[in-house]
Amino acid sequence: MTRITIFQPHPECPPDRLAEWLPDVDCGTVRLWEEPVPQASSWGDGAVVLGGPMSAHDAARHPWIGDLAEGLREAVGAGLPVLAICLGHQILAAALGGRVSVGDRRSRERGAQSIVLLDSCACDPVLGRLHESTALGDGGVIAYQCHDDAVAELPAGATLLASSQACPVQAFRLGNALGVQFHPEATPERMLMWRARDGMADPGFIRGIEAVDPRVAASGSLIVRAFAAQCAAHERVAV
Repeated sequence: MTRITIFQPHPECPPDRLAEWLPDVDCGTVRLWEEPVPQASSWGDGAVVLGGPMSAHDAARHPWIGDLAEGLREAVGAGLPVLAICLGHQILAAALGGRVSVGDRRSRERGAQSIVLLDSCACDPVLGRLHESTALGDGGVIAYQCHDDAVAELPAGATLLASSQACPVQAFRLGNALGVQFHPEATPERMLMWRARDGMADPGFIRGIEAVDPRVAASGSLIVRAFAAQCAAHERVAV
């Protein structure tokens, strides 16, 4: 069975729909606020790094950030498939030599936002599935966003895969690692919880989320299942 390690930085940012979309995958979750980062050699056939409210530069307050960055560098060097989401995307970029901007309100995004998939997605092992779907005319990509920080400069050798009006680096790939700024795993309930945490749980936001969730869920499922297939292929090669 394919085995994936999920890294969860914060109690309010759980895997959500990942379990639903990965029924045949052995997923173990490392709760980073109370568990150490294991050696990358023990991560299995792939790794998912979730989001959190801290910054990628907060290693002084959250020492696991440095340990995770070191593990990600080792995993990428070994060709292990990685899916890094929101904060995970930022930690991945910084770990590989990119630059992350903190608290730049120009790149701040909340709620359901449009994302532009670039032509570079066409051959991507994960986002290629989504690129193919949009090419067939389903109306483009809407994704859930909840971030203040953003990747401002890609690591050397990385390929930009997706953008949005406010945040130019929505997705990138380097080797077998994929970083996405948006939240393919989040549920409407999670988005409303994050909105309420910010003190802005207004009715219009709720209606907007409910209206687009079928499209968001369809895109998220494509991404997660394609990543699982990439991990399964890695497992077969390893065997």
